[in-house]
Amino acid sequence: MNLIHNIKKNIVAVLGMAMMIGLSVWSLTSEGTENSKAVTPVEKAEPALYWYSVSSSNTLGAQLNSTPQTKSESMPGGSKQITNCQDELEANCIVGFATPQSPGSPAPSNPAEDHRINQSNN
Repeated sequence: MNLIHNIKKNIVAVLGMAMMIGLSVWSLTSEGTENSKAVTPVEKAEPALYWYSVSSSNTLGAQLNSTPQTKSESMPGGSKQITNCQDELEANCIVGFATPQSPGSPAPSNPAEDHRINQSNN
């Protein structure tokens, strides 16, 4: 009889502890799913550039566009296509710069991926 009296006396404390444990578990598991959804790759925006042809002697040729445009826009199938190069080989076909350049200047030896369109394989 004494045991039942003690349980009745402490029922609020026992229920409170059970609720705290339950809420803690729920909080930890829901936090984990939110974090897994939050990890999404961020695409880097392509820079808009002035594009120049590159000669076999690695010098800049004529400027191919009058206003800056991205690599995707400049390639075959792009909205502002300025080259037929497919970006398949290692040799540069055209290179892009943030500011206008002088034709006849040396072309960069290793421009960034989004600053070059390489020659086609055919």
